Amino acid sequence: MAWDLSVAEAKDVYLTESDLLRFTQQFLMNASHTTTFKNVLMRALLECTTELNESGVVSFNQIDKHVTKIYWNLIVKHGLTQMNQLGKQSAVENVIVSFQKEYNIPPVWNFDTLLESFTRHVAFDINSLFKYLSKVLN
Repeated sequence: MAWDLSVAEAKDVYLTESDLLRFTQQFLMNASHTTTFKNVLMRALLECTTELNESGVVSFNQIDKHVTKIYWNLIVKHGLTQMNQLGKQSAVENVIVSFQKEYNIPPVWNFDTLLESFTRHVAFDINSLFKYLSKVLN
């Protein structure tokens, strides 16, 4: 039995920590996306939990920003590359590297040192890429 005091009700079934871990493991093992993307997405979602509003809602913009931040720091700051299944630079990396070159951003800058307008812009570009890929792949 569990209690949800925000709505003053008791239920027999609530999502437990072990349920969450089991669902996370199933997602990581069974999703069709690459392991890197799944790990970045999960980390971004966890980082978003620190920004939850009172209703517990996380926006896609928040997720996009955290996904972009993680990829930015891996690709630009640390110089890591991610190849797709064809051995070419990934689409995410192409977007980030192109953005970095277009605005002449030094590789020593991590995502948090960028101007807010830059972080919004590159996160929007990544979001647009994901929307495009979800349409193409489905």
